[in-house]
Amino acid sequence: MLHASFAPYIKQQQMFSQRIKWLFTCAGSYWILIYGFQLMQWIDHETLRSLRGGQTMIYFVLLTLWGMEYMRESKRLKKLIVIADASGCQVHDVTFSQIPAPGALFTVLRPVEPTAAAYVFTAVNIGGLVLAGYLIGMRYFAAFSAI
Repeated sequence: MLHASFAPYIKQQQMFSQRIKWLFTCAGSYWILIYGFQLMQWIDHETLRSLRGGQTMIYFVLLTLWGMEYMRESKRLKKLIVIADASGCQVHDVTFSQIPAPGALFTVLRPVEPTAAAYVFTAVNIGGLVLAGYLIGMRYFAAFSAI
């Protein structure tokens, strides 16, 4: 558990995590939908094949976002451990003010500090979520258009 001074970051991290999980759920439910359509004989095998084809880009975007955030989380924790060791305290006692230049490192959905890198990470995360949502929506539209 992090110190209470990390509350804005923790809230952003939770929101991002919830949205990624929700988008993965929507992308996964699509498979149930299209196979259900085939089971009900509302679509043929060729249509099923074309509906499956658009899923690759969705998973590419979602897994890239998840992987980048996992990598950044690892860097955050390493930085906290280094600061805790240098300060002679526990990791949960490190405050946000002890982090030198946390701008880009602790930015998830909103910049923590106004730095160029913080805005880039914000744009990538929000843009990736929007793109994944759009792609998922288009796949559902294609599936319902096929019946």
